[in-house]
Amino acid sequence: MTVLVGEKGSVLEVICDDETIHTCDKKLFSRKLSKREYASKEEFEEQFFELEYKVAFAFSLRKIALKSFHSQELKQLLQKRLIREVTIQRLLTYFSEKKWLQDDEWLEFFVDKLIKQGKSAHEIFHKAKARGIAKTALVPFFQNKNKVKEALLLLITKRYPQLLDKKSTLSIRQKAVAALIRKGFPVDEIRSALSECT
Repeated sequence: MTVLVGEKGSVLEVICDDETIHTCDKKLFSRKLSKREYASKEEFEEQFFELEYKVAFAFSLRKIALKSFHSQELKQLLQKRLIREVTIQRLLTYFSEKKWLQDDEWLEFFVDKLIKQGKSAHEIFHKAKARGIAKTALVPFFQNKNKVKEALLLLITKRYPQLLDKKSTLSIRQKAVAALIRKGFPVDEIRSALSECT
């Protein structure tokens, strides 16, 4: 059985008997795949599975050496590189066992960093979603109302000091409150934070 490798843009196609059986990322697999004879399709699948794992492992290791990742973020990167789901799960399991991916610690740092920047829960959920992280993973961090209040108080003192100034006109205060609402802070939390400040 002959397996051919054909290029199609940024993708390599693995072709067997005029049928595309795999598509691979050209950058990752360009020097590793070539035309070869195999005894059967099963033999090819077995060898390709191991090759894919080695390539994905090396790629992932380079990525996590440069920066800390959540497992969902790394999963998205691997999916963009056309790595199969089975290989991704195998990698994530291994990395978690080795403690190279620690999702709970990563999430705690992620949430704390954004709270210190004065981000609302709504903004934090949105940023997490962009990284492929489910909202349910973040909910435990916001069950403590003090964290949300801490972010709000920080934002009021840094960006909206006019809310604390007794000399500010009503229209200026209304604009500042409207800006906080647009950022995703609930009105009742804004009221309670302002009552604490004044």
